[in-house]
Amino acid sequence: MQFKDMLDDGCPSDKRETMMTRDQVINKLMDVLADTFDNDDVIYRDDLTADDVVGWDSLSNIRFMVAVEQEFGRSIAIGQWQSLEKIGDLVDLLMAG
Repeated sequence: MQFKDMLDDGCPSDKRETMMTRDQVINKLMDVLADTFDNDDVIYRDDLTADDVVGWDSLSNIRFMVAVEQEFGRSIAIGQWQSLEKIGDLVDLLMAG
């Protein structure tokens, strides 16, 4: 990768997301959730947790984490993942950049 391909913050320009609205983040996140759990019936709530989604276990949680990072083009530290209590917390984290 060439230096000219990097932005001021060090993020490769081809990986940088344009600023998204909260609704766009939620819609994208729910698409990832639907794909990961093969369930289009989950309705977004800020307080949605793994207990609310059929089939959300430790293995599917890892698949969900990887899918979110790939879809949003960013890496999330394991400590940040562990601090999340509900899906609204993940939306806030993704909005914070």
